[in-house]
This record gives sequence, C-alpha cells and structure tokens, in this order.
Amino acid sequence: MSRWRGYYDRFNTADPVIRLIMVAGLVLVMAIALPRFMTITGSGIDCANLPVPSISGSNQSWLAQQPGVADNLKLELVTDRQVFSQGEPLVLYVRFINDGLAPLTLYLTSQSVIFRYNNEEIGVLLFLQELQSQRIIGENANVNRPLTAPQQYTSDQLRSLGPRQRCSVRIEISWARLQTAGATTGQYRAVVTYRNNTTGILPPVAGLTPTPVFTTQGVWTGTVQSNDVLFNIG
Repeated sequence: MSRWRGYYDRFNTADPVIRLIMVAGLVLVMAIALPRFMTITGSGIDCANLPVPSISGSNQSWLAQQPGVADNLKLELVTDRQVFSQGEPLVLYVRFINDGLAPLTLYLTSQSVIFRYNNEEIGVLLFLQELQSQRIIGENANVNRPLTAPQQYTSDQLRSLGPRQRCSVRIEISWARLQTAGATTGQYRAVVTYRNNTTGILPPVAGLTPTPVFTTQGVWTGTVQSNDVLFNIG
C-alpha cells in the first residue's frame, strides 16, 4: 500500500505538463487495448457451451410460442483486426443476442457454418464481397456439401439461448479455402445470415403416454442478418 502511495505522491507533485503527458499516454493505451478486450468479453460464452434444451412436447416455454418471439434474435458480426495477411486464416466472431424474455432453441452444430449464401441452406451462412469488383465470394456446393434442415432434431443439434443472453460462434476460414473461393488481396465486406426453417416434428406418442402440450419441438425458425464488417487482405 505504501508503494502505491509513493507512486501517487510522486505523480501528484510532478510538473503539470508531465502529468498531462502521462494521462494522455494512459488514455492512448486504453484506446488501443479496449476494443480487442471488448471483442472477447462482449461476445458471451461459446454457443457450443449453451445448455441443451428439452425438445419433448411437454417441457417447453409458453413465452417462446408467442407471435413475434423469433424477431428477438439479433446477430452481431465482429473481428479484432481489420487487416489479414496473405497466407493466414480469416477469423470472425458472430454473436447471437436474445433481446427477448423467452428462451430460444437454436439449431447449431459444428457443421452449421457455411461459406456461401443462398436461399435454401440453413445454419450460419457467411459470404464475402470484394468491394472493388463487387464480386460475391463463397464456396461452391461441390466443395462443401449443402446443409438442409432435418425434419426431427436430436438434442446434440440444439442449444438454448436464455432471455437477455448472448453467445458467440467463432468462424475461421483457412487461406486455402479463401483462395479456392476466389479471395485474393483487396478490401472485402463480410456478412453473416442465420436461417432455419423447421420447428421439428415430435416423435410418435407411445402407448399410455399423455398427449403432448406442444405440437412441435419448438426450434427457432426465421432469417436474421448481421451487420457488415470491412477488412483488408494483404
């Protein structure tokens, strides 16, 4: 304690110009470090670590069944850098934000990040646009197989995002995949869309089993798009 008191006394008795320079230096360091720190802490937990929801016909949230609840899901795309060198992967983070008071059951698997955009596939779809030529960058379906919604979900495919909670998915596209998709040097715009179109069919009711309260597995359906992120390669 006495050591910190000594530091404070020396700072307090220093020349005002020196103190101003020290404060300005501290503000500069915070301005550089804070955005990187906030990129990590503001993302919430990894979405893969969210709890597994109950997908039976009797254990779901009534609030989650109300009209308009799907609109409470927001996406935020962030990166901790604006320049990527040739040869290194592109790393982005997409935050899933639940602005509502009802839990959301999300379809999220390790295979649900797709590096292209279309109106048919589900999951997390990332696409890039080269700003100079306006070209859309993404993988062909023969490089990475299309992902379609199952009619009935298993518990390991789903995660529950609680009310006012957020989580993040880390997206890493290797340099080899970027080259295959046609990305080289230049400035790019990245956008992420999350889509799902099936609430999930309940399994048949077995004998001597009460009629389910809910008619589906209650999985979130809809389409939501993130903000744009600009970055340079090379």
